[in-house]
Amino acid sequence: MGNISKRPEKRSDQIHELITSVNRYNPENISVLEDYLKEQCNSYSSDSSDLAANLALLKLYQFNPDLINIDAVVSVLAKALTSLPGNDFILCLYLLNEQIINDESVVKILELKDLLENARFELFWEVLSNDATRDLVSGIRGFEDTIRSMIASVIASTHQSAQAQFLELALNLDESELIEFAEQQGWTVSPDNKLVSLPLRDENLAKPVIISEQIPFAQLTKVIGASFEN
Repeated sequence: MGNISKRPEKRSDQIHELITSVNRYNPENISVLEDYLKEQCNSYSSDSSDLAANLALLKLYQFNPDLINIDAVVSVLAKALTSLPGNDFILCLYLLNEQIINDESVVKILELKDLLENARFELFWEVLSNDATRDLVSGIRGFEDTIRSMIASVIASTHQSAQAQFLELALNLDESELIEFAEQQGWTVSPDNKLVSLPLRDENLAKPVIISEQIPFAQLTKVIGASFEN
């Protein structure tokens, strides 16, 4: 998840001054922020996304609808997808008007987001396999690998073990790719390659459920009184 207040190391002084001063309202800076967005999309690192700068760009589009670049909007949203389950995407969405949200390309990105949030991973990869959809995220370097790592983290937080076939579909990997991926994740694949054991962690440990029944004092005194009467 992006941190709006924290300055990414790769943010230049020019960009920092632009988005932290009154200059952030100057529409002439749209092209500067669009170029910076391209730099983020071409970078494959954990700190490559600059949420504050991208929100500033969307804000300028909001104030200057005639200058909206729908391709840049799609890139911002696609980049935000790689930060799920953080709130980057929803923060970006708040700044889009109805016309942008109804754009065909944006609708498709929203579909991908919904599939990920509802853990419909197999269908996510199926939708992404469409050439037109894949083109929307093709400019985001490492997009598939980043999403795959996010899905793996979700599965690891809810499973202690999983069928290899399920993981292959959820992660869009074949058998040999899954074995290699599992090794990178610290997962253990059974000798017959059919079951994958995941490390125990707080999230996937079974926890006892303690049920506490609260009895109002007035009701309790009635019960005690009735027992003496008997």
